[in-house]
Amino acid sequence: GRTKDFLEDLDYNVHGVGDAEIVGRQNTLLKFKKEFAGLKDEVVEDMSENYLDIIVEDDLDEDAEYNLLIVVGTDIDGI
Repeated sequence: GRTKDFLEDLDYNVHGVGDAEIVGRQNTLLKFKKEFAGLKDEVVEDMSENYLDIIVEDDLDEDAEYNLLIVVGTDIDGI
């Protein structure tokens, strides 16, 4: 929920919030659809102050309901 609020404060549209399949992840994973991978630098810059270790992939399933999936890890600061 805190990440949702953080992103909405930055004018991102958050489609939904859920639990990750894997728990205990330290880094934060950003998975983009290939066509939206050009936004990678902007999103990483927006998140990098609070999300200290960010991994980016551009292999999100094209059939996904959203353009970016964020899996938040435990390595965060100030959220």
